[in-house]
Amino acid sequence: MPLKFKVWLYFMLFIVAVFGLLWFFQIFFLENLYETMRVSASRKSMEIIDDAYDKYWPNDKAAFYKTMDSVASKNDVCIEVLDRYGREIKPSHVLGECVLHGKMNKNLYLISKINETNDGVVSGTIINPKTNADMLVFGCVLGDTSSPDGYLLINSAWCP
Repeated sequence: MPLKFKVWLYFMLFIVAVFGLLWFFQIFFLENLYETMRVSASRKSMEIIDDAYDKYWPNDKAAFYKTMDSVASKNDVCIEVLDRYGREIKPSHVLGECVLHGKMNKNLYLISKINETNDGVVSGTIINPKTNADMLVFGCVLGDTSSPDGYLLINSAWCP
């Protein structure tokens, strides 16, 4: 066998092996890694806004709103702050189609789920009725869990 052919053959085998490894890692690890990162970022966003609420509300609402808008734009999430009756206090609408804003929102459903939990925190996946896409949703009580001041809802898209 000529040397050129051997070099070409080994090079092709190397390329096939690299593509095979890339495909394997993408199929089996990339999706799980992405989902873990989305959940972690959304949970951290909820914690940051909850801490900002405890720190700034009601004395410095402007600082709270600034923190909320900053977190929403940085993490590509929609945020909704509601009072204890479920009325909108401050939205931060970043996603094009989310389940928190608009006429077909899921806010009352999420508030009922938050009130059913012991720790005042809920997370899960909801199907967006407009797009039929899975949406990641987090919600928590603002203030004391026994008599909440309001509710924080965060919506993130599963797919980029």
